[in-house]
Amino acid sequence: ALFRIGGTERRAPTRSVWLRSGDVVLLEGPARLAHHGIDRIRFGSSGLLPGGGRLNLTLRAVAPEIVAQARQRVSEQQPE
Repeated sequence: ALFRIGGTERRAPTRSVWLRSGDVVLLEGPARLAHHGIDRIRFGSSGLLPGGGRLNLTLRAVAPEIVAQARQRVSEQQPE
């Protein structure tokens, strides 16, 4: 797959890199906010998915206290 990443602004310059079957892209820190995506997939480059394609997993780690604060704000906004 051809992976492209730019900056936080849509018109920022971009860079592209070919990813092979089994490659992983990890975005952390400020890179999480960068515009990014897949431009092209080389079909037949992997035997993992019949008919080709890609797997996209998004994982986030959130501190329990942040979740508790968000729940509190939501409950305060709901009418009784």
